[in-house]
Amino acid sequence: MNCKGVCLSLLCVALLFSFSDGACKKEFASYRLDKARKSITFFCSHRGMDWSHGLMRFDAFCEECYCFGFSMECCESADVSGVIAVEGCEKEIRGCRAVFYKFDKGIKIDCLTGRPFHGRPGF
Repeated sequence: MNCKGVCLSLLCVALLFSFSDGACKKEFASYRLDKARKSITFFCSHRGMDWSHGLMRFDAFCEECYCFGFSMECCESADVSGVIAVEGCEKEIRGCRAVFYKFDKGIKIDCLTGRPFHGRPGF
């Protein structure tokens, strides 16, 4: 096998390996072919949005997608499904976030930090 064949085989194996992560959805980026300029432009497209590089957040779906090179990776950004309960605390859903709190002497306390929710929106 020649050098080109070996390089192509290694590239295919690397791409297949990188697309095997079960926690996130990975797929190849889309492309536009400009015949006049003889160029190819790669871009990512997800949920009706197109972008060329970097992170795009979809808060309504609790997703984050990262576009890089020839591929796109989308992961759930929610911590709502992570921790189910904290002993002695109540769970409140705030968009894609789960907040655990308890009342101590009439003050709403964050169970994870032990600090009051003063000055935080929604509390």
